[in-house]
Amino acid sequence: MISLNKLKQYIPKELRPYLSLADTEDKIIFTSHTAPSNSSVSEWYDYLTKLKNNNPKSQLITFLAIKWGFILGKGKELIKLTFEPKD
Repeated sequence: MISLNKLKQYIPKELRPYLSLADTEDKIIFTSHTAPSNSSVSEWYDYLTKLKNNNPKSQLITFLAIKWGFILGKGKELIKLTFEPKD
């Protein structure tokens, strides 16, 4: 487990401002998973897409995964990602 403040230290700086948009549910998701601390950019992409696949109704996690994938130039992979809105 990791605190949200600790996650802000590890997450790529391009995504940090968006963590302030996390609602209670998103915070629980982020803090209940082990975040990669000294990881490569591709490992962060894998982590975010894994979180997104495990939590398909989280708009923030979907956004972060797509945003990071776009930054990395993974457009072909991003086409496969979908969003399931909350009821």
